[in-house]
Amino acid sequence: MQQVNSLTLLVVDGIGLSSSSQGNALLAANPANFSRFWQEYPHAALRTVGKGMSQEGYCSNPEVSYALMNDGNLCLPNLDTIDRAIKDGSLYSNKVLTGAFEYAKNHFASVHLVGTISNNRYESSLEHLESLMEMSERMKFYQVYLHLILDGFEGDGRDVLPVIERIEKKLLKSNIGKIVSYIGSNHIGNTRNKQSILLRLLTERRGESGISGEQLLLRHGFDVKNLSPSCIISRGMAKGGVSDFDVVIFFSHLLDRCESAATALIDRSYSSLPKMVKVVTLVPPRDANHPKLNVALEQEYSNTLIDRVVAHGMKTAVISESSRMISLSRYLIGLNGKVPESIEFFSADFSTKKYYKDCQKTAMQIINSWARLIKNQFKGLIIVDLPCVDVVSRLGGFKDTVTALQFVDSLLPQFEKTILSSGNAAIFTSNYGRIENLSASNGSGLKVATSNPVPMVLISDEKIHAQKTKVSLASQIMTDLLNVKHDLSDLPVIIEKVLDIDTTKSAAKH
Repeated sequence: MQQVNSLTLLVVDGIGLSSSSQGNALLAANPANFSRFWQEYPHAALRTVGKGMSQEGYCSNPEVSYALMNDGNLCLPNLDTIDRAIKDGSLYSNKVLTGAFEYAKNHFASVHLVGTISNNRYESSLEHLESLMEMSERMKFYQVYLHLILDGFEGDGRDVLPVIERIEKKLLKSNIGKIVSYIGSNHIGNTRNKQSILLRLLTERRGESGISGEQLLLRHGFDVKNLSPSCIISRGMAKGGVSDFDVVIFFSHLLDRCESAATALIDRSYSSLPKMVKVVTLVPPRDANHPKLNVALEQEYSNTLIDRVVAHGMKTAVISESSRMISLSRYLIGLNGKVPESIEFFSADFSTKKYYKDCQKTAMQIINSWARLIKNQFKGLIIVDLPCVDVVSRLGGFKDTVTALQFVDSLLPQFEKTILSSGNAAIFTSNYGRIENLSASNGSGLKVATSNPVPMVLISDEKIHAQKTKVSLASQIMTDLLNVKHDLSDLPVIIEKVLDIDTTKSAAKH
């Protein structure tokens, strides 16, 4: 391949390859342009989860995949990171966590454990909460309050009761503290209104009241996710809300909807909030990179792909639909601290709510921003994050997901034309595949089989010989999935070769 000025890494979130025809959104979309790319350009199926990459049986996530794209090394998913720290015992001696308990002890204050409970490990892991409870017991700290967010329960919501009972039994046995509040996950979020709902519950104990979680849930018909902010009133309880000098530990491995509340507690965004509260998270949040936020389990990056791009005298540009989603790119570019001047960020600046309503318009803005960079002869690596398929698959049904895939497919010819006419190259891929329970057009449940692995196509002026006989996309995918030899960690090598970067320096291991 001739040397190029720029390489575009087009990451379409959530597109995966599957050998299953049942509920396969990609095959149902019958994407003509993607099918042609698969025939005409070098391509591969890349694993995103599996042995040595993530826990078997769990879907990967953007953080893990972006880290693999970044330097070919594994960044453990947040779930696995916490699990490993519990298994090897390092969690119990973690300086951030032990320091937090000591801070509360020294100020005669309380520790508040805030996070999601569910009956599946995608939403949360009960073992993570129980480990913090055990840590409190080991440190002989008996002023702990639990604020529980309910999510991930299927059926009529009664599955939550055994989980609550398990927590209550452990609390009774250890005598370290009490459950003081519940709230449904639909009331939690990073909008100002939802942020204030959680903060009022945590600090002012403002909400409904009851003598037990079961009583509150019964009152709401076990509609778990929509449970109103609720406080547990029990005999002898002196407090329960967050006060001055208290410690708040967010224990969930999925922190998305609590991040703004965590930052607000640190900055005292409202004058009524308590002073000198120490805020701790087990793992790094996506957005709240606050200097006063205490993160217990960090993963370091060094000698990353972007470091090598910069060292080669090139720039990196990151384009996404919002500044919030751009924060995910820190896993891809491996940033710790100050953003280098050689990295430029571009955003369509759509609010999340508006983006959900009109993701196609936002996607067009993203592509237009990218096209302007190419026109201005940008030299280096351009990372384009296009998450519309993933967003639609989360919020819509099977039909909506198919429509989103078809829309992305409709963008590919102009994308290809821009790349080839400028003499540059591009890699079309995804950061992870999804399996979602969606609804078919007839209303029946349908599992969308768009899971691991994900596609990778190298678009350049050097095409491979197209097959003389037309082969269906399904047949091609079936053939390619029989022997998957590649994974996302191969991408850095490909990117460096296309950009003619010295590959003799291997990326440092984590």
